[in-house]
Amino acid sequence: MPDPGKGEEKDKFISRCMSSDEAQSDFPKQKQRLAFCFSQWRKEHGGKPPKK
Repeated sequence: MPDPGKGEEKDKFISRCMSSDEAQSDFPKQKQRLAFCFSQWRKEHGGKPPKK
């Protein structure tokens, strides 16, 4: 699964993660994949999930 690279910008990582073959295979629905990608970003850089 994609992980944020050191110094990689958030938008660049999210874009790369969303287009990853592995992420698309594991999360075929776009909303699920987006949630996963943001989760990966937060895991690396800290931060809380957005409130619903």
